[in-house]
Amino acid sequence: MAALFGGLVVVLPTLYFAVRMRLRRDVMDAKQALGELYRAELGKLLLTGLMFIVGALIFGKHYAALMLTCVACLAMNWVVLAFARPE
Repeated sequence: MAALFGGLVVVLPTLYFAVRMRLRRDVMDAKQALGELYRAELGKLLLTGLMFIVGALIFGKHYAALMLTCVACLAMNWVVLAFARPE
């Protein structure tokens, strides 16, 4: 369960960021888009921090599994970017 929560620590904040940026993309100029990007990123970082705190409280004895899964999920982002071919 700790490992599953570690994956969610990466996936849920990323989905929050993507949805927040996608919903407002048609009604922004460049200045508004940059401001929204900063607000979405701040929200993502706060949500990630909150989820790590909750994970530490719930899975204190198994926190290493949570962290290792989180790191593995983040590493997969870079692996996909390395092997993705631009169209």
